[in-house]
Amino acid sequence: MAVLRYLLSAALFLTAISLKAQVHIDDNFESYTPGSELGSSWETNVNGDASILVTTGAYNSPGQSVQVLQTGDNGTGWFTQYHEPQYGQVTYSAFIRTNNVTNETITLSAREGGWPPGPWIAFGYRSGWISYYDGSSWHDIVPASNNQWYQVKLEVDVFTQSYDIYIDDMVTPKVTGAEFWFNVSSLESIRFEVYQTGGVDPDAGDAAWVDDVYVESPDGINANVGGLWNLTFSGADCAWSGTMTLDQEADTGLVNGSGNIAVAPEDSCSDLTGSIRGIVEGNSVRLVFPEGQPQVTQMEGTVQGTRLSGDWSALGGSLSGTWSAVRPGSPGRPRAIPVLPPFGLVMLALGLILLAARRRSL
Repeated sequence: MAVLRYLLSAALFLTAISLKAQVHIDDNFESYTPGSELGSSWETNVNGDASILVTTGAYNSPGQSVQVLQTGDNGTGWFTQYHEPQYGQVTYSAFIRTNNVTNETITLSAREGGWPPGPWIAFGYRSGWISYYDGSSWHDIVPASNNQWYQVKLEVDVFTQSYDIYIDDMVTPKVTGAEFWFNVSSLESIRFEVYQTGGVDPDAGDAAWVDDVYVESPDGINANVGGLWNLTFSGADCAWSGTMTLDQEADTGLVNGSGNIAVAPEDSCSDLTGSIRGIVEGNSVRLVFPEGQPQVTQMEGTVQGTRLSGDWSALGGSLSGTWSAVRPGSPGRPRAIPVLPPFGLVMLALGLILLAARRRSL
C-alpha cells in the first residue's frame, strides 16, 4: 500500500509541475567569475568609455550582479538575452539600480528580436523618475533614488500589445494597460541599455547594476480549436448565433479565421461578419471577432474537448454576456482534455494496476 501511495503521489506531483510556467531566463549572475564579461547566453555591446562586467560591489542577491560602468564621460552599453518567441502572455522581471538618476539612463525593454521594442521602461531618462514610453509620450511611474535597488516586473500580453508594470510591490501594479512602443508580432528578447540622459553626458564613475533577471510564460498549448464551430452569444442586450471557422498554428497557438454571426430578429444590435484572430494558451482561448469592425467582440473562454465557453464583451465593454461554441456533430457533454504529462500517466497506470492486484489478493 505504501508503494501505491508513492506512485499516486508521484503522478500528482508530475501533474502539478506540468502545469507550471515555462521559465525562459533565470540568471542571478552567480555562475560568473567576478570581474569577467557575461557568458555566451548574453549578447553585449559597448561604445566609448564604458564596460559591462560582473561585480561583487553591489548586488541584490546573493552576491553578484552585472555593472555597466562609465569609465569616461561618453560611453554607452547594452546586453541582451534571447528566448523562444512569445505570442501571448509573458512576464519579465529584474532588479535594477543606478548611482545617477539625473545624468544617466538605464532601460529595460522586451523586443521582437533585437528590434523593435514593445515594452520600454527607463530609469532616469526623465531625470529622477522611473518612466515608460508608449511610442508617442513618456509617462512617469514613481520617483527614483540613487543607489537603491528596484524590482521591476512587466506582465506582458503580446496579443493585446499591452502590459502591466509592477515596481517593488509585486501584487498591485503601478500601471495597468500600458501600450507598447511599437506593435510587434512576438517578443523574443530582454535588453538592458545604459546611455546619457537628455543630452547630459554621464560622468566617469556613473554606474548602473542589474540582478536576478527572470522571464517566464504560461505552460504550453494543450488544446486545438481549429475547425468549424457553431457559435452563440447571449447577453442582456443582444443575442447572436452562427458559425466560425478557425485555423490554429500548432507551435505558436495563434488563431486566425472568419465567422458569420446573425443577431436575433428582435434585437437592435448589428450582425457580426468578418475576420477572427486569437491565441490559445494552455486550455484557454482568447478571440477577437470581427477584427477591424466598429462592434468588436472579445471572447475569453476555456476549451473543454469539443466545446468552448466563456465571457464576451463588445463596444468597449458596454455590452457583455457569455458565449459558447460546439463542433457540429459533437456529443452534448463536454469532454475534458487530459493534462497529465506522459510519464505522469504511466505512473498513474502503474498505481491502478497495483491497486487492482492488491484487491485480487485480499
